[in-house]
Amino acid sequence: MADEEDHSIGQEDVDMLNSGKLFDSEVIWAARYERLRESGYLLRPRYRPGWIAPWKPGDDILFEEQAMIARSKNLDAERISDGVPVFLKPVPKSSPEIAIGILLTSDKLRDDSRNHAVPLLDVVEDPTDPDGVILVLPMLRRIDSPLPGSVKECLELVEQTLEGLVFLHELQVAHRDCAWGNIMMDGRALFPNGWHPQGFRTSKDGKAPVPIPSLREVDRVRYYFIDFGISTVGEDMTVGTPGQERAPELSADIPYDPYKLDVYILGMAYKRLLGWRTLRSDQQLLPHMKGLRSYVMGFPRKSFVGGFPYERVLNQPRRDFGMTFITRFLTFGGATKQNEPLGHYRRLALLQ
Repeated sequence: MADEEDHSIGQEDVDMLNSGKLFDSEVIWAARYERLRESGYLLRPRYRPGWIAPWKPGDDILFEEQAMIARSKNLDAERISDGVPVFLKPVPKSSPEIAIGILLTSDKLRDDSRNHAVPLLDVVEDPTDPDGVILVLPMLRRIDSPLPGSVKECLELVEQTLEGLVFLHELQVAHRDCAWGNIMMDGRALFPNGWHPQGFRTSKDGKAPVPIPSLREVDRVRYYFIDFGISTVGEDMTVGTPGQERAPELSADIPYDPYKLDVYILGMAYKRLLGWRTLRSDQQLLPHMKGLRSYVMGFPRKSFVGGFPYERVLNQPRRDFGMTFITRFLTFGGATKQNEPLGHYRRLALLQ
């Protein structure tokens, strides 16, 4: 996971950084350092007790310790046992994110291929807050770093997230905030040497830029839903307005269906991803939709049309297509008998 909070830097932040002092949001992490180390997680040198900045005001040398969090409540760390980077998120003990995370990471559900909920790796007591804990989560990347560049890559993201939403709803879990900013990717295959947790385009040592590869350079990436802080379990109707995506039914007083809300929010995320551009030649492609679906999803090839350039169409740039084509592609033919919920969700989410 990575931090979705404000990372903008102002002159006051620059002055504070040059002074070699920790920001107010960082002081609490220095207080957590020893407890986290005892629990198996190592914070970066900047947060060690007694840390002294290795630079002087005006130095033009880059130091890894200059990577700070000016306003975020979350932080990165390294798992001592294997050196794997992780993401630390403090939450109150009353947060639904804890119970839902434990449920979705249980032995029964953890290895289900349809489970696209971010795994909960550990829960650590917060030494600075008796009413809080620290969630340990995987280090993920934003879904626009890199953004899907071809039709096929867009379809992969849509299929995975719809599959994940159906899975949550089968367990009576309503996310209620499955917006663009709460969908992330596992970027390890794309970035075998890693990246700096406070900079998607920076090397782990914070001193060099990291090129952003194309998704087509790997077989596939896996997408995850994050942030179950306002999620509900087993509630057919609920109230509440917080979230990244505004929806017509949101109300603090009038109950609404949280499962329908999820479909609307995810559909809006697709619109942000795919845009509104209309493919001029989509009428020509319409007769081949079934074959295209079979080709990209690995269905039986009996529906293929001999000589049709499936691969060429699916590798076309995303910008050349858009919602019209993607919607027809994913909703074509409706639900299958074996997977009716997924087909139903396709139609609802993509026709927002």
